[in-house]
Amino acid sequence: MKIKICGISSLDTIPVLNEVRPDYVGFVFAKSKRQVTLEKAKALRKALDREIPTVGVFVNADLNFIKQCVDEDVISIVQLHGQEDQNDIDEVKKLGVTVIKAVSYDEIKSYHNIDYLLVDNQVAGSGQSYDYTQVHLDRPYILAGGLNIDNIEEATKSGAEILDLSSGVETNGTKDPEKIREIVRRVHHE
Repeated sequence: MKIKICGISSLDTIPVLNEVRPDYVGFVFAKSKRQVTLEKAKALRKALDREIPTVGVFVNADLNFIKQCVDEDVISIVQLHGQEDQNDIDEVKKLGVTVIKAVSYDEIKSYHNIDYLLVDNQVAGSGQSYDYTQVHLDRPYILAGGLNIDNIEEATKSGAEILDLSSGVETNGTKDPEKIREIVRRVHHE
């Protein structure tokens, strides 16, 4: 099982990420308390181990901005978290990147030309958990939504290929190195 630590916005978090080596690290470019600018993401990417793939999270973003993030080697994976339709997905896919499309667990839609569906809560990014046993997909998917130390064991049994955490590895809104270490250890069974 793989793990993505998302919502990285501070250089202070990079040393623990380089230490524990999650499978993916996410930068949020959409409006959020974890939002980063392209310049900030460049600094984070530069400090992060080059072998850790980075994901850019976008909500109804301009394709040119997504392309700039890819072309400037800030991200290699694009996560679409808005109302993007199949045409939008097809355009992003032309950039030659892995594409993730986020959907609500209670409204799983079918898309083609994507690499992963990310199944989240009804209010994406809310950090609220739900019944992960409700998710049944016959394709690789990413599980998100309120994952934390208390429910990570249940989530590892969900059938997801990747678990995506953000607020679940935070204390008072800041990434917590000890929580990151413990979650990665549990998911990677170290």
